[in-house]
Amino acid sequence: GTLRFMKLRHYYRLPDAITYLRSKRRCSIVGVEITDSACDVSSHPFSGNTAFLLGNEGQGLGEVEMSLCDAFVYIPQYGPGTASLNVSTAAGIVLHHFAVWARYREQRRCAAKFVVDADQAVPPHRQFVAEPTDA
Repeated sequence: GTLRFMKLRHYYRLPDAITYLRSKRRCSIVGVEITDSACDVSSHPFSGNTAFLLGNEGQGLGEVEMSLCDAFVYIPQYGPGTASLNVSTAAGIVLHHFAVWARYREQRRCAAKFVVDADQAVPPHRQFVAEPTDA
């Protein structure tokens, strides 16, 4: 259902997407990874427009992806049984913390559900950036 409220832009190469996000959308790129410089996501170390880069659950972000990041956050783990989180779970936690920091308005509620505002839906839109020819 959320897809009705999003515009998508597809890139064939990650560096091209990062360039677009930095230059056109004025985003900083924050990797979700455990590094020596990473900040606890619950400390809300954000500043302005932010795009998050997440790796896979086994190895996380690779060297190339990490080299594209401006900063890093990590999700603290409690208890001895979890070395990493499912990537969609990690994304939900990080995006929730960002929304709290950015003071996004909470959706209205009616009974036991949040109200979906159909007026906010956007026409289906998926833009593909030209595939590079230098393969």
